[in-house]
Amino acid sequence: MQWDVLCKENSVQPVSRIPNGPNPGNCITLLRALSPSQAPQGGQATMLVLQESCTDTSGCSMVVHSPIDIPAANMMMSGADPSGIPLLPSGFAIWPAGVGGGASTSAAATPMAAGCIVSVAFQILISSLPSSKLNAESIATVNNLVSTTVQNIKAALNCV
Repeated sequence: MQWDVLCKENSVQPVSRIPNGPNPGNCITLLRALSPSQAPQGGQATMLVLQESCTDTSGCSMVVHSPIDIPAANMMMSGADPSGIPLLPSGFAIWPAGVGGGASTSAAATPMAAGCIVSVAFQILISSLPSSKLNAESIATVNNLVSTTVQNIKAALNCV
């Protein structure tokens, strides 16, 4: 699912995948996003995405990602101390909202999910100057980013 603005309209290729626990979907993945002009020529990306996805025993699913530049990724993969690498993680979590009690004529009705709760969070560096103020264009861009991300998640989950 390409729900992130860094991957939108880009060809996304996994570079490395590390399983994280017994659930096969729980993993940490390093992704490379190539623009349409880079992909046919086997181009190299200048930015990678470090992503963790997991589902816990309660049914909560989470995807957290952060852009990371190639030198920082190479440093991490060579075993260097990653504490100095600046990360701005963003992502979303989906929690089951319980079990619905839909009407049924069967005595052994199967419980149906009543829906879910989605939480989306972004950390975005608008300016490297601590004293700078947000302008209207930055606010509109962030609003559009959140709205588009939620719509992409809904589309991927076949929600109305």
